[in-house]
Amino acid sequence: MMTDMQIHRLHAILVDCTRQYRLHEKIVERDVNGIHVVTHEPMPRASEAPPEHTVVDCTLLKVGVHREKAEAHRAELRRLIQPMEPILNLGPSFITLGAEIGDQGAAFQLMALGQVLGFWRIVRPEDLGFTGAKAEQAAGLGYVMLAGYQREEVS
Repeated sequence: MMTDMQIHRLHAILVDCTRQYRLHEKIVERDVNGIHVVTHEPMPRASEAPPEHTVVDCTLLKVGVHREKAEAHRAELRRLIQPMEPILNLGPSFITLGAEIGDQGAAFQLMALGQVLGFWRIVRPEDLGFTGAKAEQAAGLGYVMLAGYQREEVS
């Protein structure tokens, strides 16, 4: 388990290296089970990501990773996530990671950052054969997960 200081530092790295991007229009209206739902997404669109961001699709949102900044934090990030290795080895979902670090949005950012750095890969509902609304529903149930955690770099 990570200490509060480690979690605080992890969040600072995520703020420095990553940014969340929305998938849909800023305001989305739809009917869900007979109820009209209006969603406002204040994040910028992924198409607005600066060129230095590698954009990672996490099904429910996209995350931009500034590769140069991420590389600068590589060794520190390795040390910070070390207490989570038992969880990382199990292929956790964003829900599990969010519970560990205190924020599901930050969990997506950590997942994307680790994928860009080669620590693991993200498994999405689309990788399991889900498409469209079914993929989004599966993602909401936790089917955005990590796989292949590597404690050290593989040459």
